[in-house]
Amino acid sequence: MPALPMLYNPRMKWLFSAAVLLLIAAANASALDPAEDMLKNGVYSNADLGFRYTPPAKVQDITASARAQIQKQAAAAHHPTRFGLLLAMFFDEDDTAPDWLSIAIETLPRSVWPDLDDSHAESLMNASVVRGARSVGQNESATFSGQKFVVTRFELHEDSLTKHSTVYGTVRRGKLLSFAFAANATEPVDKMAETMKSLSFSGPN
Repeated sequence: MPALPMLYNPRMKWLFSAAVLLLIAAANASALDPAEDMLKNGVYSNADLGFRYTPPAKVQDITASARAQIQKQAAAAHHPTRFGLLLAMFFDEDDTAPDWLSIAIETLPRSVWPDLDDSHAESLMNASVVRGARSVGQNESATFSGQKFVVTRFELHEDSLTKHSTVYGTVRRGKLLSFAFAANATEPVDKMAETMKSLSFSGPN
């Protein structure tokens, strides 16, 4: 998780650590304008990227505070950011709790890694989202609503606790787009990942 006002827990940084990494990597660009996206009646829609997604029920939307903190970090570092946090949600503020869950949808301009093909850029985006965690097994592929994703699983060991995450990465309309699910066990991550089936893309890529 990122450094969030009020909800911040130092051990929750790992899920959104790309926010800090990409502040420097994309220092000369402006921040994402979130005006074209919204979460309404339990459904997230993004007109700019042309998709709709239904996250799990009973998770708290903390997108506004997370975006504000990312911008604060960017200002403190004197570097604008091209990193875009579209949606941030979690269940249980205590990230050591058995039922803690976290969801994030994030973007980065595809042009950040111009020398890589899409598959390698997607894999690198997935790893950046959970920087500090180690990948588990080989990358997989999945397709939702005609959009192909690279799927990477990660683990992060913290003392006796192991955090698990699955990240889905794709390229959409000139952006690297990732969906990251994290929990303190594999079963809830897999259950949250089932919501990827709710994805609906419209218009050209």
